[in-house]
Amino acid sequence: MKLQIPDGSALWVAMGGAVLLRVAVMSCTFLLMPGVAAAQDVAKTDNDRTVKSPCETTHDPDLICFPNHPGTWKETDDLRGANAGQRLLLSKVQGVAATLRRLRVFNPPLGFSAQVNVDQNGERSEAAPYYGRLWLRFHWFGPGQNGEPAIGGEWYKDVVFSFNPSGLGADRLKVRLPDGRPVDWVPKAWGHIGRVTLYASQPVRDYLFIVLANGRRPPWLPVSREQYLAARIRNLKDEDASGGVDETIAEKTAEVRRIRENFPAEPSQDDRDALREAQEDLAQLKKQKAEMEAEKAANGDPVLDPLRAQLRRMSADERASQAWLKRKDGELEPAGVGQPLVAFNPDYYDKARPRSDIQMIVVGFTFGGEDLHDIPPPFEDASQVSRHRLWEFLREVDWRQMSNLVQ
Repeated sequence: MKLQIPDGSALWVAMGGAVLLRVAVMSCTFLLMPGVAAAQDVAKTDNDRTVKSPCETTHDPDLICFPNHPGTWKETDDLRGANAGQRLLLSKVQGVAATLRRLRVFNPPLGFSAQVNVDQNGERSEAAPYYGRLWLRFHWFGPGQNGEPAIGGEWYKDVVFSFNPSGLGADRLKVRLPDGRPVDWVPKAWGHIGRVTLYASQPVRDYLFIVLANGRRPPWLPVSREQYLAARIRNLKDEDASGGVDETIAEKTAEVRRIRENFPAEPSQDDRDALREAQEDLAQLKKQKAEMEAEKAANGDPVLDPLRAQLRRMSADERASQAWLKRKDGELEPAGVGQPLVAFNPDYYDKARPRSDIQMIVVGFTFGGEDLHDIPPPFEDASQVSRHRLWEFLREVDWRQMSNLVQ
């Protein structure tokens, strides 16, 4: 069955349990970078190879290298306060953890220490399905004191499985709709592992993610130009109210009050100086506020007025059309320039179903590098053991089996 997503993408769902997401964002998406082609080759032809220790592959005599060492698998379950439905959902998450534990990369876990956390992580509305999270941290083992193995040498890499998330985990534009949903760029297809699409989070360059959806409704919807501009105006006004001169004046006023309330009967010169300085600071802040208000009254708001004018000039069709953006805080672009904006579909989840059902899984991979051009291995730096292990983990998971969990 084929569903058309309004942002110009095509979401293909293979029914009968196996869920396949394949997004084509404009024609340029098909011109995949060399790293993606290599990723597909590795996925198809190189699945039986275990990533070697960098000590076996590098010829750099100056590289401090430590051989593979048996790592650890540590699991913690945070079920405090969970009700029966939450425990049922979390038992399914624990089942996923048990399945992953049997992967070759963890038997034994060489070169890294896996820390696994299973929890419900966050408050949800009464109508929303229960949320669960499975978090794996990949540490590199390096040489410690006296040559003993120790965690260190590079930043950890991680994998986060989010079960029934309230969004796709992105909030880079810092613009939110009235109901709190973040506005972001449409997820962009980067490559494939087996029959599952890997998306690159924009403009973050070291993060990939997979979306496993049930196909009944699209996971995200387009954001119109009117929605984006109205949300940005509202967010900027909220930021100005919460972090602007009014808040600073309130804090300084409270400081003056505290000094006066604790002023000694026989104040020292330091006491008098402290009170005088606080009063002068408060007077200066009030003067700045008056000047700013006079400037706005005479010339308008230099930030908000252009956005309001842009919104007023739009026709009804322009207001309803999808917003496109090239860079954060930039101007809206014509359709086809930059990337289209979307937000999580608030009607994605079927509220008539049991809250313990898994209706979506979002899996995020943080590789911790400058960009994604050197994925898959060999990486530029042979000492990056955890990046090797993370890629090995990604291509060993049976993603078709994982998609069968989405109901």
